[in-house]
Amino acid sequence: MIYLFYGLDNYRSREKIRELVVSYKKAHNQTADLKIFDFDNEKVQFSALKDSSQTMSLFKTKRLFILENFFGNQTEDFKEKFIENFDFFLLSEDILVFHENAIPRANDALFKRLLAKAKCLLFEPLSGAKLDHWIEKKAQEYGCLIEAQAKKALELYVGSDLWRMDNEIKKACAYCNRGQIRLEDVKLLVRPNIESEIFKTMDCLSRRDLKAATASLLRHIKNGDAPQYLFYMVTNQFRSLLLIKDMQEKGENFPAMAKTLALPPFIVSKLAGFSGNFTLQELKEDYNLLKKLDVDTKTGRIEPDTALEVFLSKACA
Repeated sequence: MIYLFYGLDNYRSREKIRELVVSYKKAHNQTADLKIFDFDNEKVQFSALKDSSQTMSLFKTKRLFILENFFGNQTEDFKEKFIENFDFFLLSEDILVFHENAIPRANDALFKRLLAKAKCLLFEPLSGAKLDHWIEKKAQEYGCLIEAQAKKALELYVGSDLWRMDNEIKKACAYCNRGQIRLEDVKLLVRPNIESEIFKTMDCLSRRDLKAATASLLRHIKNGDAPQYLFYMVTNQFRSLLLIKDMQEKGENFPAMAKTLALPPFIVSKLAGFSGNFTLQELKEDYNLLKKLDVDTKTGRIEPDTALEVFLSKACA
């Protein structure tokens, strides 16, 4: 039996792995045989997986194999041999799980085979009503209710990073002593995530919406973020956008992009979505303008807040 758990929301996919492991250990108790192959941290030989699956045991039991981060790190030799032996693993009593923190390339031969034959679950970042429901459920798990306004504030401050969201909800529930999380509690306990807000600004810029982009940056300044830091953040986002656009046009996949940029996969996914609204040439021009304005701010020719205004007006023209 083969499973594929994949997608940019590695909080929920990791949770699914944990549930599977707990269920497996409970069912098999003393005869449980669990092996994890992490392709990020070790060079795994195909023979290690095949031999482990074929090894005879005193007790007939299902084994559980988890292959972490396979698609970004596997060798062609391993992939070819796995495809050759695909039916062996598919029909085996053993359970084999591919766990990916991104979405493999659509034309990858093994990925296409898994989508057609294995049990696959895609974990996309939550938003809208799905994120609302997740927050409510998580608060209830920690013994609290949450007001609608508090929930919206959490979404605004934290975004779709469920690792941080889980921690902030747990912290708020402890503060409220198993009561109700209110808007004032979120404002007191949770610092707005500037990167989450910057994504909103980037969304406005990608749509050439000058009014909305300006309003977004003004909210930053109202919340105490310095214009110089905001200028740095916008410049950094456009640098990443330019690199992602270039890698997309060269056919790179998300794991490769995330590794090259040293960014979490969910951030790469966000930026990749914005890059579709720009041509490579437009991004080069925007980034070059930001670099020129950066020099102007550092040499005192222009103030950071004015530099932001100049960039917004030209980028949204």
